[in-house]
Amino acid sequence: MVSTIAIAPNEVRRRSVTWLWIVLGGVGVIGLLIVVLGLTQPRGHVASATATYSRPPAELFAAISGHAEQTQWRKDLKSITLLPPQDGKLVFREVTGFGPVTYVVDESLPPKRYVVRILDETLPYSGRWIFDLEPAGTGTRLTITESGEVKSFLFRALGAFFSKTATIEQYLSSLRAKLGD
Repeated sequence: MVSTIAIAPNEVRRRSVTWLWIVLGGVGVIGLLIVVLGLTQPRGHVASATATYSRPPAELFAAISGHAEQTQWRKDLKSITLLPPQDGKLVFREVTGFGPVTYVVDESLPPKRYVVRILDETLPYSGRWIFDLEPAGTGTRLTITESGEVKSFLFRALGAFFSKTATIEQYLSSLRAKLGD
């Protein structure tokens, strides 16, 4: 014999409303945690990574500063467009999976140093990348330093879960593959 339990419509409504409040409360708590995490993360950061290559500094410098050819060896780069210079400085736009970003070359001292900065001030982040090259035996030691600022607290909250050097390390690895090192 099967017995059924009848639940009054008012009871069903009450339980539904209770679960709705539990779900909304959970979403609210998660949202609050994201806001707090984002606001407690620093806006600015500095990250760097170093790699040594068997090639001479001039060859590495040519690859780093040769923006037009980088779509051939940087897997993250969909396209690159050279733009008209500003104040005599090279300007280019890269398009990656994250969208377009316009950069300016602030400093070019072949074959020792190359400095690139985000030119677009409307993005939720800004930064510059310093490429320092120094001889290492018959090869080159390359250090890339990223000095950035994340304006959006939401991006800062998400950034707390990711490596600050992941992009640099990906670049160094792509450069190694390009050089056949």
